[in-house]
Amino acid sequence: MSDEAAFLRAIQANPKDDAPRLVYADWLDERGDEHSSRKAAFLRLTAKLMTTRSRIGRAYWETRLRPLAPELDLKWLAVVSKMSIEACNFQFAFRCPKRWENLRPTTDPNIRRCETCRKPVHFSASVAEARDHAQRGECVALSLAVPRTSGDLDNRGRRFTSDEIRALGRPVVLGRIRTEEIRVDQSEVTDPTPDCDPQSARTPSQKRRRQRRRRNLSWEEE
Repeated sequence: MSDEAAFLRAIQANPKDDAPRLVYADWLDERGDEHSSRKAAFLRLTAKLMTTRSRIGRAYWETRLRPLAPELDLKWLAVVSKMSIEACNFQFAFRCPKRWENLRPTTDPNIRRCETCRKPVHFSASVAEARDHAQRGECVALSLAVPRTSGDLDNRGRRFTSDEIRALGRPVVLGRIRTEEIRVDQSEVTDPTPDCDPQSARTPSQKRRRQRRRRNLSWEEE
């Protein structure tokens, strides 16, 4: 096994630990070639993401990383990168890590497992690939080498109303169904406000409040 392969195995074994990245960066600098220097710079900038807690700070360092990424191997990027998790349509009862480096590695460097939702997260090399995973309900980490545009992964589906979901005969689970799974026939959606007698539509508490108001008015008239 080469020294470089050993560094990559150490990083993959513990993605959150920056010590292997920094030692690897020093080793790359000693090699002296331009490609190794580019990889070393990427590793050092990636280490900055761990010490940055704010979104603005992470966005700043990611902006510095993006120009370096297109010249680097995608498999290498999948091992060493730190990225946000996207297209995750699972609603968490507690905070989701939503960071690639916080996920448990698997035997495939392009797949890591989220211990929160017990699902795989896929490293994607293009927006099209990320969309394919998203349409299957899978979370993704999109390579920093990919040029991004606002909302490029936001067209997976929309949030349906409870009435639409009930009209389709589906249980209401957090009010979300992907449009790829179900197409709504608006003719089948029941009117949430059917024509009915207003008196029968009132709840018992509303009826009691109305009766109290009537009594108060009658007392005032007397």
